[in-house]
Amino acid sequence: MAYKVAIDAAGGGTNSGATGNDLVEKDFSLLVSKYIGDRLSSLGIENFLIRDTDETLSDEQRVNIIKNKYGTGNNIIVISNRLNPGSGNGTEIIYPLRSNSKLASSIASNIESVGGNVTKYYQLRNSNNTALDDDYLIRNTKNNQTIVIDYGYVNNASDANFLKDNYEALAEAVVKSIADYAGVTYIPESLQGYYIVQKGDKIFMGNNKQK
Repeated sequence: MAYKVAIDAAGGGTNSGATGNDLVEKDFSLLVSKYIGDRLSSLGIENFLIRDTDETLSDEQRVNIIKNKYGTGNNIIVISNRLNPGSGNGTEIIYPLRSNSKLASSIASNIESVGGNVTKYYQLRNSNNTALDDDYLIRNTKNNQTIVIDYGYVNNASDANFLKDNYEALAEAVVKSIADYAGVTYIPESLQGYYIVQKGDKIFMGNNKQK
């Protein structure tokens, strides 16, 4: 089954999102989203950005864009890139009630491998109806593998500085997780343009016999 990826950059236009310590959620989320999209394309994974400019989109519009582009199949991965307001700490990852934790756990592990601090990955139930997901995007992208990544807290100086200095490494961690989940050979960004030897490949060493 070929996976396709919809990439959501939180905020946009008149909605700046969480702001603090020289971080603006709508700008950070778009920066990360574009990086992820470019890298997935380089690995041959079909994807699109729900917004690729500084435009205002409602939650309902985002859901409709995903449905119109890719539908509601379970081969659709939706990644929503966000920041948290306030002065908490660390990365938090939310995955759907309908899904297992495989992709969320992989993202957490790969973010930690580049120095990120993942405080939790979890499912979040709606307080009014515990049979439903609390997050609007997760709840309304039925069957899709929708993951919300809150990379850090904008009012926490340590989080903010880490995010500004390491956004590419964090985005690359997400790319690796998606590739692994989709069963696509992951090639690190630094090795793009090189061929990675696969199991079963035959390497021609030439004829070294002396005449």
